[in-house]
Amino acid sequence: MKTTILCVLAACCLLFGREAAAQGCGPFKMLDSPGQAGAELGRSVTVSGDRLIAGAWLADDRGSLAGAAVVFRCDGLGWIEEQRLVASDGKPFDFFGWSVALSGDVAVVGAVSAGAAYVFRRTGASWIEEARLTAFDGVTSHHFGDSVAISGDVIVVGEDQDDPSGTWSGSAYVFRYRLGQWIPERHLTAFDGHSYAHFGSEVAVDGDVAVIGAYLSDSVDGPSSGAAYVFRFEDGGWNDEQKLAAGDGEVWAFFGAGVAVSGEHIVCGARWKDVVIGGRLMQDVGAAYVFRFDGRGWAKTQQLLDPAPVIGDGFGYSVALWDVDLAVGVPNRDDFGAHSGAVQVFRRDGARFVHDRKLLAPDGRPDDRFGESVAVSERWIGIGEPLDDDNLGKAAVFLADLADRAVLLGAEPPG
Repeated sequence: MKTTILCVLAACCLLFGREAAAQGCGPFKMLDSPGQAGAELGRSVTVSGDRLIAGAWLADDRGSLAGAAVVFRCDGLGWIEEQRLVASDGKPFDFFGWSVALSGDVAVVGAVSAGAAYVFRRTGASWIEEARLTAFDGVTSHHFGDSVAISGDVIVVGEDQDDPSGTWSGSAYVFRYRLGQWIPERHLTAFDGHSYAHFGSEVAVDGDVAVIGAYLSDSVDGPSSGAAYVFRFEDGGWNDEQKLAAGDGEVWAFFGAGVAVSGEHIVCGARWKDVVIGGRLMQDVGAAYVFRFDGRGWAKTQQLLDPAPVIGDGFGYSVALWDVDLAVGVPNRDDFGAHSGAVQVFRRDGARFVHDRKLLAPDGRPDDRFGESVAVSERWIGIGEPLDDDNLGKAAVFLADLADRAVLLGAEPPG
């Protein structure tokens, strides 16, 4: 199932905020310049400042399926393609662009088949490859680069098919930038790791807190129910802090297949969660769980559901969080036909997140799977849209007003 889940994606992004409006970067659809069919621009997407990076993991820049990543920038008038990133040692079937992360002037791109993550730093007008990160425990790569995250001078790289605690138990690696180099800091593993947990399938980091998803980990909910592990950097090292679970007793919900952290909040998606609504069991509707740090630990505060749930929607397939704004991908929504997709946006009001709006692709069609991936920054929401334009992939930008949040993004479905 995981291969199916991860192998189809393209990208969109949504720009909001009055500052952005002044810059004139509103509605625009972004394509990578080579326009290669099947490249799947947007297999991954990340946003920070005035830039968006979209992975094109099946691009042929360095040979068949070597992969690429494209940097787009708002230049004050609109969106332009700033630079196309490729690995200096790229080769066929590396899948460079499988995962991407961005923080300020530093970008990280995972090449999952190559077993590496590449760091690029913006110097002047150019992005320069700065480092090639690999597993530092001497073990042959098992999907190193499956997920990447960056916060300031810390990078976390997931390797979900690593075998420290059994076949595909998974692990993650932390690097820190010191004295001009990215130095290995800790190899993270689950304290209760077991085979096929896929620890490291998703990673997130904010400051001194890292969250590692393990969507088939055993937990209080039963075997293969999924979990997320929280680590905190203190006293000079990364310490195991807490194991998170849904706590509602459902297995195979894929809890932890999406994780996000911002400040004192963590959000975990459970894309195949079954939900009982009005006495009716609705399978694979999906859910997202909010945890808040209370000074002693991470306490579950909410279970979020789609406001109009439909069987098989997969709400929580992807999650992204920035301060008070939370985006939840629902790629199986059928507003424009089967699996056209949507994104539900929530905004924190005091201690709780409340539904704000539903985002739709302006040109939605069946099987686009809009919402299979999402990214949020202080001004942007990035949204993956699989299989659009024969897998070419694209990105679109829409303008909204954060002050009153009254502008509808996307388009109304037909009928």
